[in-house]
Amino acid sequence: MKNVLLLSLIIGVFSLSCNNEVECLKKSELPETVTCDLTKNCLSKNELSQIVSCNEKLANPTKNELAADTAFQEGIALFKSGKFDEARIYFVNAINHDPNEIKYYEKLFETLKNVNPDREELEENKAIFELGIYRVDSRHIKDLSEKFIPEIDAMIGKMSGEKESAATATETVSLEDEVAKLNKELPFSKLLESRDRKKTEERLTALASMREYAESDKLENEYNKTKTLLEYVIVTETVDKYLKQADSLLGRNDEQFLPSIESILQNAKVTLSQAWSINLDALKDGNSDPAAQLNNYTKKIEETGKKFNERKSLPAKNKYEALKASFDALGSGKTETDKLNEYKTHLKKIAELLPEVYSNELKEEIKGYAEKKAVEMQNVEKARLKAYQLWAAEQIKEALRLYKDNKVSTDGDAEKGCEKLKEVDMKLLIPEVASLYSDVLMQIGNELGWEKKSQCLSSIALANKKSLEDF
Repeated sequence: MKNVLLLSLIIGVFSLSCNNEVECLKKSELPETVTCDLTKNCLSKNELSQIVSCNEKLANPTKNELAADTAFQEGIALFKSGKFDEARIYFVNAINHDPNEIKYYEKLFETLKNVNPDREELEENKAIFELGIYRVDSRHIKDLSEKFIPEIDAMIGKMSGEKESAATATETVSLEDEVAKLNKELPFSKLLESRDRKKTEERLTALASMREYAESDKLENEYNKTKTLLEYVIVTETVDKYLKQADSLLGRNDEQFLPSIESILQNAKVTLSQAWSINLDALKDGNSDPAAQLNNYTKKIEETGKKFNERKSLPAKNKYEALKASFDALGSGKTETDKLNEYKTHLKKIAELLPEVYSNELKEEIKGYAEKKAVEMQNVEKARLKAYQLWAAEQIKEALRLYKDNKVSTDGDAEKGCEKLKEVDMKLLIPEVASLYSDVLMQIGNELGWEKKSQCLSSIALANKKSLEDF
């Protein structure tokens, strides 16, 4: 029974299951570097990037799965034969090889209901289900936490009054000595500080062995604290592993790894979120603060995410730099309208680039640049309007000059002045120039008879006007 417990306690590596009840990719659609066994492991298109996280399955895609499946099938055969105690050992063995598969936990639970385990055996098996919460696919967490574990607790509760204490005064003293010795060899505070998983498992195994032959509130407290510590160590160890994977792939500077990095960082966030469900108050010991440590991991994930966003934004950054260089290289001497169109085209390309930017720093830089260019574009629009006013003023002055050229003005002089006003669009004139235009037109009109005045005004109204686009 101790061996079964030890096997269950040392299951600790968090890994993403490659099993999904969704649309699968054919093996031919996978990259050549992927060797995940599709006969048992189904990968959706959205989850393809998560392959990198399946460390154990990808490192050895068949060994663990085949071993788990073999143990499971042998357990099924024993179960059908009514050999429930033996079947239970095989189901635990299957979980050891593949702790992500929910059906192994389901069959183990069904087996427990058909045997007559003592309280210690139930608690040992309960530990397997508790650690399984951190390994199965997220959609099965409730099965373990809300169905299996509470029922095992209920079974233990029924036995609470049936077990007679085997501990005598002498045994109690001996137990306290053993706990004191264990605390000296594997002190809780140091394990909390170092987060040494192997030694934490040794401490938990030793405490579990003591619980097999004696009961004590102190022993129970030490056991529960150490079990909580192991959960905490597993979570932080897994987050560490994800961060190392992300840093390693970022160092390869290859765009094909970007989806995998994004998936790894998401897994790190999800795993870290599970840590906040752990009873962190039970872990406070000495100078170590688990909550502060988890906050540090949050910062590390954010920092790695920042590097990832910068790397993912690199193509957009290169486009941005190229657009700036190209715009700065445009020659001068063009009309204000040409310049204005170049600004509009440039700003449109900059705006189209923003959805490809994932780095907040780069995004803010590009937005600041776009705002600066928008101000410059407004100045070009003002310059164009000013150029129009200068041209219009010259036309008005020329019309007045033609009309006033002779000491005694004639209808012919007035008609020439009228011609000069035809192309001016009064709607585009600023108030000062518009006022000048009206005064000159009035003077010319006063010189002409009713018929010629009508012809002048009509020709001005129907003539094609110069627009701002001509400047």
